[in-house]
Amino acid sequence: AYRVAGLKHSNDIDCVISPDRVEAAFALLTAQGYRLWLPAADLNAAQRRHALRFEDEFTFVHAKLGHQLDLHWRLTRNRALLTGISLGGAGQV
Repeated sequence: AYRVAGLKHSNDIDCVISPDRVEAAFALLTAQGYRLWLPAADLNAAQRRHALRFEDEFTFVHAKLGHQLDLHWRLTRNRALLTGISLGGAGQV
């Protein structure tokens, strides 16, 4: 869309992973100094499971460096959008 990568402002890194890998990624990011920021700074296990069902991403911020990373397990919250596209190719989002 921008034709030159330097024209687009970016303030985060987007990572898309399979939903069954979110907990492992959560643990890895936390161990590397990232802290959950959105949807809330502190979620218990039940709240994380709820977010996995109804949200599409967690946003983390590195505690010292301030880098923002968005961990996506879906491309959109609305499952009716982007049908036919999934992490594995054909299928549901």
